[in-house]
Amino acid sequence: LAAAKAQTAAQGFDAVINLATIPAIKPAAVSDKKLKVKKEAGALVPMEVMGNIDVEAALRDIAGSTVIAGYNQKQEWFGSKSPIAASIKHITDSAPAYKAAESSAPATVIRANGKLSGRHIIITSGPTAGALSNHGDVITNFSSGKQGHAIADALAHMGAKVTLVSGPTHLADPSHPGITTIHTESTPDMHNAVLAQLPADAYIGVAAVADFGIQQPGKLNLQPNEAHTLQLAQNPDILQAVGTHARLRPAVVIGFAAETQDLLTYARGKLEKKGADAICANQVGAAVTSHGGDQNQITWVTRDGNEPWEIMSKNEVGTRLGDKIALLLQRTETPE
Repeated sequence: LAAAKAQTAAQGFDAVINLATIPAIKPAAVSDKKLKVKKEAGALVPMEVMGNIDVEAALRDIAGSTVIAGYNQKQEWFGSKSPIAASIKHITDSAPAYKAAESSAPATVIRANGKLSGRHIIITSGPTAGALSNHGDVITNFSSGKQGHAIADALAHMGAKVTLVSGPTHLADPSHPGITTIHTESTPDMHNAVLAQLPADAYIGVAAVADFGIQQPGKLNLQPNEAHTLQLAQNPDILQAVGTHARLRPAVVIGFAAETQDLLTYARGKLEKKGADAICANQVGAAVTSHGGDQNQITWVTRDGNEPWEIMSKNEVGTRLGDKIALLLQRTETPE
């Protein structure tokens, strides 16, 4: 809205049309701590929210006498009485669905080898997006999916048959013929898709899944700044479900842990609780931002200790991870 106000102040327009999906709610306060998973299944966690800004009123304040129209914070159309607005609505209603595809091609050349030939590996990638209301509000995060997709590509080049279970990203599906991509939205969707693909030789949980969601989203008719408490229910834990599976646990189970503080403590706790063989720990925040979107820095955490990796491209992380998986699979199949 600030950007729109600056534009309208700089030059005149015949109309201002809002097609952005602006949330109907906003957090009452922003926390610097991560929302942790509770031990008991189905545990409820309160989330304090407020009604978001009145988009239509804000645009009228910006536009003055200029025609305004579009979707408000509840995704309801306003301004359709104007001929210009009516024309815009007709265009948006009849326009085909569009999704910008960002290339997921490797940033570096990956040399093919057969270390994982004949192996079936399941990888989760990207964020999850669980509905908070029927106005289009979701609980999600900023994961791009680049790391998970890069790992899938690297392991396919090592001969693996890869099942990539992806949350909603802007990435194009990997083009390697050894990769099958399954698209999901919410954490429960991803959980069910992963379990349906078992058995597998290895599982890598790269996706940044939402630990909590709302079981039955509904209308939130809140006025601007009106307080409300959402009751979030614990989502299924995908890594734990795979790592502790009674019958179909893969021989190798690897998780990713992203944390803003106490990274290695958190990663080691995750290793023990989830039944994983290894955790790829990476710091989030300014440390990752400074490395750029195509690089990552991992600490390989196992029961034997911590192995810091240098900063490398996400494709190189995938190749290093493939080498680790090949070695772990060899150990599980070789008698002592």
